[in-house]
Amino acid sequence: MFKEFKMNKIAVVVLLFGLCGMAQAQFQSDDEVVAAALNQNKIVENLGRHHISLGLLGYFKSTSGDFESSVVDLSQGTGQYLNYRYSFDKNIDLAVDVRTWGSEKEVYGVTGEVIAGGVGVGLRLTADNVGERIFPYIQVNAYSTTEEWKLGPFSGRSEDPEIGFGVNGGFEIKLGKLISIPIEANYLYGKPLDDISGYGFTAGLSFNWGDVN
Repeated sequence: MFKEFKMNKIAVVVLLFGLCGMAQAQFQSDDEVVAAALNQNKIVENLGRHHISLGLLGYFKSTSGDFESSVVDLSQGTGQYLNYRYSFDKNIDLAVDVRTWGSEKEVYGVTGEVIAGGVGVGLRLTADNVGERIFPYIQVNAYSTTEEWKLGPFSGRSEDPEIGFGVNGGFEIKLGKLISIPIEANYLYGKPLDDISGYGFTAGLSFNWGDVN
């Protein structure tokens, strides 16, 4: 049941570089827009009205100690997220956020697996851009957290989600009108079965469209 959470990181890296190359083609049109606005002293930069972001390459470390034992250590693994954001203006976003972390190891023929995370809503504050293409941000989230684990023949699953929260922050690098690269650090807190709390780092890909005045 954990196989769908595994990711081929090499394929993801190739995909990222391919999309970055496609976005590079937009640079010239962006510069032409700026050059054409001769009657303005400053062009207001933003990322757009709608955003879909995928956190693809991530690391997560559980700090509670609940996933460490003398047999197997599942406290470190991968972290991913998916979110949709709606920008009220260039500085404030409402976010629907799905965030997970997972770990799998085999020791002396005993396989241990865990996948945990949450689904929730958040509010993002984006600072004014640094230069033309870097947008710092911080986001706070409230989650309904869940957990599944397996250790040899034993397994467990949270039946009733528990309330948790998270904080993530970093910056988005705008590659063009439609594409940006978010790089962030994050902290997640929740206790659906065990204490799944910890911190991580993630890089991904965002698709942005629509206008914000």
